[in-house]
Amino acid sequence: MKLFVVDTETTGFLGAEDRNGRKHEVVQFSGILLSQGLVIERVVNRYCKTTTLMSEGALNVHKLTDKKIDTLSEGKFFERIVEEEGLRDLVDVTWVFYNAAFDKGIINQTLTQNGYAPLDFGKKANVLSYSTEGTWFFDMMYAMQGIVGKSRKVKLSYAVDQYIGSDVFRQVCAGFKQQHNIVDPLVGDLFHSAIYDSLGVSLLLSKFKNVLFD
Repeated sequence: MKLFVVDTETTGFLGAEDRNGRKHEVVQFSGILLSQGLVIERVVNRYCKTTTLMSEGALNVHKLTDKKIDTLSEGKFFERIVEEEGLRDLVDVTWVFYNAAFDKGIINQTLTQNGYAPLDFGKKANVLSYSTEGTWFFDMMYAMQGIVGKSRKVKLSYAVDQYIGSDVFRQVCAGFKQQHNIVDPLVGDLFHSAIYDSLGVSLLLSKFKNVLFD
């Protein structure tokens, strides 16, 4: 069993529509595949062309304009990224999300809206284990809620700041970007880029591995 830590940036909210009546879609898909021992085996960071109009709210968050997306995506839609990255071929993997309901939903909303079959994220895992087989998904946000001891959702930025440290996180991101040749057109807030969000979750997995793994 391996862990695939995944995050997305999108054109807007899950279930909402643009002014042309199209539901919102993925514009950045990022994933970090971790082996046993939480060693990085593979990094995916892809931008996706879309015909859905970018919402003002989403643009204010991630700053991914239509022009940037057209350039970075090389004209490839999300379903092409799914094929090229072999996302339907992953076996014995646990998908790890920070807010699984949103990311799972927006990924499959993007696919089904364009006539493609949804991805199978398997069954929900309440704890992580390398001994299980098959396909599972794990929601790190709710795991952090239990660790922090809060009754409400815990933002990823809060968790990283409290348990990794913002300055340390920025240093790790800088080294990660150089090592893995990350294409990053954004400046400023690292928490509004899917690849760095995935890295933040990976660091939290390592920090709390004694609590999260059976």
